Amino acid sequence: MLTGRKSSGFTLIEVMIALAIFAIVSTTLIKNATQTVSQSRIIQERSMAQWIAESEMQTLRLQPRTQENFLSQGTNMNSQTMGGREWQVEVDVRSTENELVRRVEITVFDEQDLDTPLANLSGFLGRY
Repeated sequence: MLTGRKSSGFTLIEVMIALAIFAIVSTTLIKNATQTVSQSRIIQERSMAQWIAESEMQTLRLQPRTQENFLSQGTNMNSQTMGGREWQVEVDVRSTENELVRRVEITVFDEQDLDTPLANLSGFLGRY
């Protein structure tokens, strides 16, 4: 006679459901980890770009200003290296209602993408 034995393992359906749940959870975790790494890279780029803009503004502020070397109006592009990368810095000097004050706008771009600014900084510099 055959007597029924009770199996103590998982059935194939139970294993398949567990694998499906594991696959869904793993996919979600990998997606979130990828987004976190991408956001971290963006934050790092923007922070470095902001530091470059602030450094450029401080350089302009520290230059001695006399009537001969007061900032002239116009746009100037230059390249800087920071963090092992090249950055393009655009300095736009404009006049204001007060002829002794200039408005300075500094925009920083990644050298590879000159269409998307990573940092903007505006300030004013006086003649004296």
